[in-house]
Amino acid sequence: MKDIKDEVVLQHIDYNLYDFIKNHTTYKDTDEVFSYAGITYDYKRFRDLVDKLIRILSSIPYLKPGDKVVIGLVTCPESIALVYACNYVSLTPIMVDVRLSPMEYKRIITEADSKLAFLADISSRNLKLICEAPCLKDLYIVTPIQSAAFLKRFFWGVVAFSMGFRYFFTSIHKEKVSYWKKFLARDPGEKAAPEFTKGNADTPIIFATSGSTGERKFVIQTSRALNLNIYYNEYYFDFSDPSITTSLTFLPVFALAGFASSIHFPLFYGKKVYIYQIYDFRRISREIMHLRPNMIIGSVGMWEHFLHSDLISADTDLSFLRFCLFAGEKCEPEHIENMNKILKDHGCSEKLLQVYGMTELTVISMYTPENYNPASAGKPFPMVDVRIVKEGTNEELPAGQAGEICVNSVGMMKGYWLNDQASAKMLQVHPNGKTYLHTGDLGYIDEEGYIYINGRIKNMHVSISGTKIFTPDLEAEVQKMDGIASCAAVVCKTSDRNDITGIILFVELTEDSLLKKNTDHKVKVYCHDNVSMFLRPDKVIVLDKMPLTSSGKIDYQDLQKQADSYMLKYKPTKINVK
Repeated sequence: MKDIKDEVVLQHIDYNLYDFIKNHTTYKDTDEVFSYAGITYDYKRFRDLVDKLIRILSSIPYLKPGDKVVIGLVTCPESIALVYACNYVSLTPIMVDVRLSPMEYKRIITEADSKLAFLADISSRNLKLICEAPCLKDLYIVTPIQSAAFLKRFFWGVVAFSMGFRYFFTSIHKEKVSYWKKFLARDPGEKAAPEFTKGNADTPIIFATSGSTGERKFVIQTSRALNLNIYYNEYYFDFSDPSITTSLTFLPVFALAGFASSIHFPLFYGKKVYIYQIYDFRRISREIMHLRPNMIIGSVGMWEHFLHSDLISADTDLSFLRFCLFAGEKCEPEHIENMNKILKDHGCSEKLLQVYGMTELTVISMYTPENYNPASAGKPFPMVDVRIVKEGTNEELPAGQAGEICVNSVGMMKGYWLNDQASAKMLQVHPNGKTYLHTGDLGYIDEEGYIYINGRIKNMHVSISGTKIFTPDLEAEVQKMDGIASCAAVVCKTSDRNDITGIILFVELTEDSLLKKNTDHKVKVYCHDNVSMFLRPDKVIVLDKMPLTSSGKIDYQDLQKQADSYMLKYKPTKINVK
């Protein structure tokens, strides 16, 4: 572990995101930065795109420093450049999941008083509803392969039309809606570039949480926190190693980990990033073997599927893997040991490293080659203070005693956007005078400083793609439907791993309910417009009476048995990645 003074680290991260990259990266103008959908961006092309977006954003008359710009895009050069450009001109990007419903988009745009928004074409089927947001002036639709090779653009156009994403032919006639190319056409040019307020280390970026602490909230993070997320690696790893040249990402840019760890991190170290955005791990496994990237950050499910896939034969060479990281959920030590054995048997000199973190805190800890302990979540990073307190209090517990994990660090959020009550609950001043974030995770710290996670205070499930599925959100929305007396959602998983095979929604109807015919279809249609894609139920089952426990609460154990029985009977043919 390197001996780096904290004040030196803080000095090095005191930049907005774009300046942090420009001032520290080792890229030359001709070095390849992104490989995406059949095209390659070199550093100059990417920098030119960011500079153009900076000129455009700073020239839009209705925008002022601090204004919020809603960005609901997949990971692509356009979405990445937008984040850097917004942050550079002191605009606040709100990174939203592309799988949200039109009603959710409308609500977020309205609450943010956002005049400008960028959404992916998969969100374009109900633009009329989204455009009803009274504050919205311009909505730009961006196809995931806007800048891709011609054949890929043509193929995507055919597929999109057949799937109903017909904005290509209709959205041009809608008020407020336009194309990405029209946005680029607003460039005033270098000579006419207007002045603007430059962003700094405290300039905020807002990311939606994954729901691991309960309801999905929006976290106000800063450039400093995202820069620090990268600089932690300086303590343990030498990424200046010339043999480490490439990284593969399939994590979404709208998630903090997808941007900070999978984009901002490799850009800082001057690595080429292969961008792949389809959550089909059979296809991702093929891409790994084809591209042979040196660095991969993924979920437990991704690594399990890759290392246990048919692509790994006796003579498969995995020596190209140099940095293998997983995050998102706890993995049993025996599973990690088994995957490490597969890596070693196929020529990989590295082991899987687990990182523990959350949107509200960026990274907290990881186990490194120096302190490898798969049974734990590793040791806290430098400048991260972790305390265990008695649940529901600020009373610190001794080593080895389980309680709630609380953290103080430079990477700590400023608070939740538009949710002061949740902010006050999460951020609490402890007896030592320091503010700690209450993570909602239960665990303990042993005498050697290793963190062990026992579970969560609230119910949450992690899909194979790494998405946190908080089923009470689905229940709360469906409960609003006329004719629903009660509802409960459970998640079904495979027996040998944590792969989610489906969400089953049980409903009890009122006597006069109009949902008694075609209930499954009607509820699914409602969910399509009102809940996120990853929360939509795969099956709706009507019960005459919801099972209850002796205390009168819904008996989820009974429902889980019914759901598992249903899934076993119908045997889904593919994993539902949600």
